Amino acid sequence: GALRRLLRPGGAPWAGGVVGWVGYEAGAQLDRQPVHGDRAVPTVALWRWEAGLVRTRNGRWRPVGSPEGRAEAAAMLDQARGLTPAQLPAPMATPPSPPEGQAARYRRAVRHALRHISAGDVYQVCLSWEQELRGAVDPVIAWLSLREANPAARAALLRVGDTWVLSNSPETFIDVTPGPGGLEVRSAPIKGTVPVSAGPAGRAWLERSAKERAELTMIVDLVRNDLGRVAIPGSVIAGPRTLRRCGDLIHAEQTVSADVSSGHDAVDVLAAAFP
Repeated sequence: GALRRLLRPGGAPWAGGVVGWVGYEAGAQLDRQPVHGDRAVPTVALWRWEAGLVRTRNGRWRPVGSPEGRAEAAAMLDQARGLTPAQLPAPMATPPSPPEGQAARYRRAVRHALRHISAGDVYQVCLSWEQELRGAVDPVIAWLSLREANPAARAALLRVGDTWVLSNSPETFIDVTPGPGGLEVRSAPIKGTVPVSAGPAGRAWLERSAKERAELTMIVDLVRNDLGRVAIPGSVIAGPRTLRRCGDLIHAEQTVSADVSSGHDAVDVLAAAFP
């Protein structure tokens, strides 16, 4: 309800709306999931979008929004314009070492997940952990470095107080847009990645890998099921598996689209598809 009150219908995309993030832990609010400990970063942070940078047809950028917001956006634009790729921090030659004992904990987690899969409790488990790095560079500089290596179609640099969020994912979770007959939703899950440096052999491996194909098929089925909760029956369509280059990586992705049924809006789509 609070999110709907913030949204203002109509207007062109990015002409104003809500920005922020919905953390994975928010699944406990939408589904029966365990609630984990407190986090330093808010699980959900959404606020009215009042300023930003818009790219014009001639390729230039201009600040838009409230006077205060335009001033901050203009300052960030000036900082970015004064940099060349050579001035950006070089990517790490090697990833940071995992915490002591991490390998053993990871193996235990794998065995634990396999037991639950065998028991039929779950059919997919994502094993991951947070990594803390010391001596962080300027957030704007770090984000520009990410953009230089992997220019994702939609990236974001967000700040709330002392917290910065750098988002550079090439994956489209959900994209809800007006269509001729109402709202349309599109999702483009990615499963399977190889570096461009692997050459034709790496691309061929990604194309024929049975394991990578099975992973993408599983996620596509999940997305189809989720979108089916708010879609017009029979309108959910999955496209072909394709390979797409994003910077120095090649991804395997597949698009799922649907027509949203009347009485549902973008907030309903988010709730149906998350987490």
